Amino acid sequence: MKINNIYDITDMHKAAKKRLPRVFLDYIDSRSYQQQTVYENEQAFRKIRINQSAFKDCSQRNQTIEIFGFKSSVPFAIAPTGLAVMFWPKGEIALALAAEKLDIAYTMSTMAICSLETVAKEANNHFWFQLYLMKARGFTKSLLERAKACGCQTIFVNADLPVSGIRIVICVMVYQFLLNLELGI
Repeated sequence: MKINNIYDITDMHKAAKKRLPRVFLDYIDSRSYQQQTVYENEQAFRKIRINQSAFKDCSQRNQTIEIFGFKSSVPFAIAPTGLAVMFWPKGEIALALAAEKLDIAYTMSTMAICSLETVAKEANNHFWFQLYLMKARGFTKSLLERAKACGCQTIFVNADLPVSGIRIVICVMVYQFLLNLELGI
């Protein structure tokens, strides 16, 4: 499926199924435990409606917004996408360059594979950084110092993951891998 034929998230998922190795697709699709939060979020999004405003002059519309000192062409940014290189070569750089092209902010994930320095060098746009607070405070401090040295002016501190959720699909994959090991005993 070509990018020009992708119109919604369902089309994007179909394209990903054709392109990505199963282990990567399973990672994207996996959720914690019984997936209740995902289900409730999907239900909440289905309730959102856009109210049409007919007979209004839209010729001078302007969607730009300034947030955290960055003027964005639209009121959203690229959210942190950990391990983006699993889905596209130099994934974090590709995301940063796409954001620059569209004049929107890119939020680099703590779990990015590409380094802060590499992304900052490749993409000249204003980028933000998502920081997970690690038990290793020295490591956390070094991440902050590196982000600052790279010109990052906005840091998002995540507090949503005090412990990792158990992803059943990942557990099954590991179990199947272990079952298929041929031990040299």
